[in-house]
Amino acid sequence: MVQMVEDPAVFRGERIAHLIESTGPGGAERMVAELAMEQRVRGARTTVFLPDAGEEWLASQLDGADVAIERYRLDSPLSPQCVRTLANGFRKHGITLAHSHEFSMAVNGTCAARAVGIPHVSTADATTPTRCADDWRCDSRSPTVRPPSRSPNF
Repeated sequence: MVQMVEDPAVFRGERIAHLIESTGPGGAERMVAELAMEQRVRGARTTVFLPDAGEEWLASQLDGADVAIERYRLDSPLSPQCVRTLANGFRKHGITLAHSHEFSMAVNGTCAARAVGIPHVSTADATTPTRCADDWRCDSRSPTVRPPSRSPNF
């Protein structure tokens, strides 16, 4: 059960990143837009990280909302280049908390967050089977990604 946070000051001063790997008008994209805008209204600085290829629907929903947008490239589900881009974006915006929505962003977001020493929260649809991002080993000192000794079952 989701508990609503009623204290509008709870986000004040936070710098929150939202990572998503799709940009079309779906449920997850709508939720990211709503979260980013509501957190902004409540005093957080929010940055949404979008893939550099895809529809512009999500970016257009954030237009004029004082929400920063950063782009990344994702060539494979686990992408060291993507991890570096995300980590650099986290540093650039002074991100204090990263949020991703399942799939590749859960893995790449976890690694990037660990690389810069910030917490990462990953959400998933209740009906979608997901694999824990902790099955991937991330070097906390640099955005270096190493697969586990056994192959994960995605």
